Amino acid sequence: MGDSGLCDKSLTSNEILRRAVSALHEGISQGRRFTVYDDALDSRKKTDFSLLTEVRQALQENQGLYLVYQPKISLVTGRVTGAEALLRWQHPKNGEVLPGVFIPLVEKTSLMRELTAWVIDHTIVQLSAWQSRGLSLPVSINLAASDFSRPDFCDELEQKMLDARLDPALLGVECLETEKMLESPAALIGLDMLKQRGFKISLDDFGSGYSNINYLRQIPMDIIKLDRSIVSKVADDNASRIIVRNVITLLKQLDYIVLAEGVEDARTVDILRRLGCDEVQGYFFAKPMTPDAFETWYHGRDEALK
Repeated sequence: MGDSGLCDKSLTSNEILRRAVSALHEGISQGRRFTVYDDALDSRKKTDFSLLTEVRQALQENQGLYLVYQPKISLVTGRVTGAEALLRWQHPKNGEVLPGVFIPLVEKTSLMRELTAWVIDHTIVQLSAWQSRGLSLPVSINLAASDFSRPDFCDELEQKMLDARLDPALLGVECLETEKMLESPAALIGLDMLKQRGFKISLDDFGSGYSNINYLRQIPMDIIKLDRSIVSKVADDNASRIIVRNVITLLKQLDYIVLAEGVEDARTVDILRRLGCDEVQGYFFAKPMTPDAFETWYHGRDEALK
């Protein structure tokens, strides 16, 4: 039940009804049987709805959304092993809107499918452009469990790569929602299909939130990305160093590639190398860059390592 609360006498009957419906929707989303209307919450919902409308418009007009690329570095050779494509949104009025603001809203709607398609299509275009210039580098994209749960998703993704004459190994899939994956047989089947077709699968942010090594064998993964929350402390905290060392050792014994995220200083890089970590990603090497900036940076680093 949604309660509009004590109402100003100047409010119209339609506005009172709208407030009651707003409270009802909030109660349903929170699993509560009774919810009273709240001004602040209603204002936030209006803002969220407006933001979703603007994301839809940005997709339809192909304006404002763009991808940046952050390199992944081998701790053995020092060379670039790939990149992660990250979505950005330059809002026409509000400037840069962080992904953490709009993506969680989009994920709750059917708009997520459109946004995922946009990211995939633009990543493939960039892969093709780099290929034509002799830069053959794997790029990973972030997907929600709802994406690869769709029975037709794997076939669609493979067909897009075939149409672009690209090897599926050049496109990686990064996933985060471990609990949702374990609760969804369709998601696990979808990931397994992607892996069988040659796409590389990464588990993102391992070590934060719901992280349990026991579930790893249930999920078809190639790469485990250690979260910055545990990586950032290895240089100064002995207990953190011991934990990370044991995690890396165990993951490598299970034949995973181990990548550390959020690496920001040389000492952390050196420690991770000695602990047996395979790859790193972070501001110490490079921030996320536009395609042109990434290409220039890549060739400069490649030349310096010769």
